[in-house]
Amino acid sequence: MLHEPFQPRARLNPLALYSAVGLTIAAAVHFGTYFGRGLSEGNPLFWLLHIGIFPLLFILVSRLRAWSTVGPGIFGRRQRGLRWRELVPYFPKWVVPLVVVLWMYVFVNFFLSTQHLPARGSPATETDPVFLARAFSGYWLVFYLLPALFFIYVPSQPPPTAGTST
Repeated sequence: MLHEPFQPRARLNPLALYSAVGLTIAAAVHFGTYFGRGLSEGNPLFWLLHIGIFPLLFILVSRLRAWSTVGPGIFGRRQRGLRWRELVPYFPKWVVPLVVVLWMYVFVNFFLSTQHLPARGSPATETDPVFLARAFSGYWLVFYLLPALFFIYVPSQPPPTAGTST
């Protein structure tokens, strides 16, 4: 845990840039659906945005391992736990409320968007690609935003913890 006053500092790196570009494109696609501009499943950008999340998430999980502890778990097995409270000081104060509001929006958006999709076996309508893109692109926003925030604000290695000598 940081014991001195700390100012969050943005860092530009290739992973931050990759996730920020993905977030920007996902936001353009998502908010374009409100103006009737959706991506169909056959559009390569739809699948590029969809698949582009996974390398970021794999790297994010790998980097988060440095911010976790290993302790005793159930049945004597070791259990890894994220020290997420140590990450919070690295972010500006607006990050946590933004992430909470975005998650709430994404859940409501997905529920409302899927209500407009046809039931299985029903004929497709011309608005289906718009609502399908809106449902997926809401999640793209979250899954590009979280790595972007992490890679922009959190250092790649945690500071030494109190009690360890350097």
